[in-house]
Amino acid sequence: MQVSGQKSWKFRGIYHLDHAVRLQKSRKRVTGVEQRVGRQMMTTPLSHLTDKWKKHVILGDEIVPNQYEAAAFEALNARLHSGDVAVGGSRRHQPFEDYLLPKQEFAQLIEKKQTRLAVEGTASHYLEQKQQEIVEKLSRLRQSIGVVPGSLRLDEHGKLQLPPLEKAVPEQAEYHSRRMSAFLPRIPLADLLLEVDNWTGFLRHLTHLSTGMATTGRERLILVAGLMGMGMNYGLSKMADSCPYSYRQLSWSVDWHIREETLLTALATLDNFVLNLPFARMWGDGTSSSSDGMRIETVVKTPNAVRNARYFGFGKGVTFYSHTANIWMPFGKQQVISTNESEALHVIDALCHHESDLHIREHYTDTGGSTDHVFALTALLGFKFAPRISSSLDRNLVVCRNTFRRSDNNFSQHILI
Repeated sequence: MQVSGQKSWKFRGIYHLDHAVRLQKSRKRVTGVEQRVGRQMMTTPLSHLTDKWKKHVILGDEIVPNQYEAAAFEALNARLHSGDVAVGGSRRHQPFEDYLLPKQEFAQLIEKKQTRLAVEGTASHYLEQKQQEIVEKLSRLRQSIGVVPGSLRLDEHGKLQLPPLEKAVPEQAEYHSRRMSAFLPRIPLADLLLEVDNWTGFLRHLTHLSTGMATTGRERLILVAGLMGMGMNYGLSKMADSCPYSYRQLSWSVDWHIREETLLTALATLDNFVLNLPFARMWGDGTSSSSDGMRIETVVKTPNAVRNARYFGFGKGVTFYSHTANIWMPFGKQQVISTNESEALHVIDALCHHESDLHIREHYTDTGGSTDHVFALTALLGFKFAPRISSSLDRNLVVCRNTFRRSDNNFSQHILI
């Protein structure tokens, strides 16, 4: 394995492994802080050892070789995941520069004004502009405290408080919504899918992997049953017990017709159909969206399933991360991720890679989807990012030089830009 490291990693982790490899070539292992190798006295590098590892690795002047090497590999693994270390020939851990456009090509795009980035000019100009914008908004925020209904207010201890939002949907509207739902006919889900296909033709995109042909007749009915079994997390075995088709028929249809690219195209067809419906304007115009994860406990062995006592107790589960437009339709690829993995890694994917006619301008997430890189990328790509951050008043979002004070109501806030 060819490993290349950036300057911040040059003498951390890899150097310790190199030291262990050099000793191994001399048929020795790391056994002491000072160790003679041939005629040379070598000092064992220890800067990668954390407090957790030191008590297991260092015993006086001696070093436990197995623990030392395990600590070095743990440090290397952390640097691999952070991107500080790259692996030659790897797809997942390739150098960061490989993701970037060549400088000459990017210079040509700038000259032709084809970068498709929402931010123009230099970084210093952008930061100066944002600094001025933040100062103006903080000034307006200071004036609204305790004055504008529903805005920030000060409690009896002089701390900022954000009052809870009032319920947006009146109880009378919910009552009529339930009454209207009761009038809707109860029809089999398979019949509904076939009727929607008659309206939109979305099943024609689920083509055969080899022939590229869409399903017809009885094969289309088998495909619908397979879609229901997979989409409802029902499983093909139970679906075979609930329909006229065998497990083998359902499995064959799913394997040959349901793929990532066919599902994305079919979903885009449904999105475009709903987007162009006049009634959809009652929900939204297709310019806003949100994304969130849904935790599902798994009863079989899956690669992404992990233990998480908060969501699954003693079991294992995964997280389905999906994006939904404000016309009440999902879009883009639904990601199956580990529950212990950061949701923010998948926020940008569907915003940039969906085949529908949605023009998303504003995106919402919860606290799990709000990280620095999401704020930066949404700004560069021209999306308005509006996360719902829990305990936002307890977080230091911005640090600034300007100081705003209000002595008349014991309000004192220091924000450095």
